[in-house]
Amino acid sequence: MSEVVKRCENCKHAVVNINRCKLDWEACLVGFHSEYRLWEPKEEVAVGYNDKKFDQGKPRWDLIDMDTAEEEASVLGFGASKYSANSWQGVPDAEERYFAALMRHLVAYRRGEVLDPDSGLPHLAHARCNVSFLRYFQKNREK
Repeated sequence: MSEVVKRCENCKHAVVNINRCKLDWEACLVGFHSEYRLWEPKEEVAVGYNDKKFDQGKPRWDLIDMDTAEEEASVLGFGASKYSANSWQGVPDAEERYFAALMRHLVAYRRGEVLDPDSGLPHLAHARCNVSFLRYFQKNREK
């Protein structure tokens, strides 16, 4: 049997099997609902009788195609062998240069060239790396 989850009218915390938190408002602010099993409701996924798993809000790694992720890792390994591991992080004018590299790989792909002649790996795997690099620089610029 599934428990009824409601939100406390005072503090909006999820409280099981009651309509209103019976604690005073200040106690609600500090999250003291232990006798009412305080927890935040998440998406419920049935995994068996009375078994539950709450995964809402967590990254969905199962949605990433592992073959293309492995190709990206191969491109990174190629770069680490050719230059050094993570050397891409210290390249001068990196954002402009990796954007240009991204476009070269996309144009080569659009022209029908599947594999990069230098690495022998797919142009789109190289493009995926370049997009990851650009996102890395964007995130670190915002800090």
